[in-house]
Amino acid sequence: MKARFLTFFLICISLVSTRAELSPSVYEAKQRSAPEYLRLHVIDVNTSTIASSAAHVTHVRALAIVTQVLRTGSHVKIGDTLQVAYSITSHPKVWCGPGQIPLLKVQEDTVAYLIRQQEQDSYVPAAGAMSFHEF
Repeated sequence: MKARFLTFFLICISLVSTRAELSPSVYEAKQRSAPEYLRLHVIDVNTSTIASSAAHVTHVRALAIVTQVLRTGSHVKIGDTLQVAYSITSHPKVWCGPGQIPLLKVQEDTVAYLIRQQEQDSYVPAAGAMSFHEF
């Protein structure tokens, strides 16, 4: 009887822990190592969604003006216009893993932790779900 209870208890604990978000310290480390730490004003957002039986993927392309440069590895200046590209995947409710990057909104002012993708001449989020948030 005790063995069954212990097995049931361990299964319940493992189910709860697999749904866990990444630790804040992981996001903080990603933010600290991001080559671009900027403040942006979003002026345009375009999305396209691809649906499958497993998940929906929304591709996001946002255009933003740099309003403040806090750190830059690619010589970004105030007033530069950047294209930010990323994807949001909506998973079933039982999916576990890190949180999704939020969808940027037109006229939004936000902090941004980014990495430059030279081959696409765009920037991608550097800190996952916390790429557009500060702790």
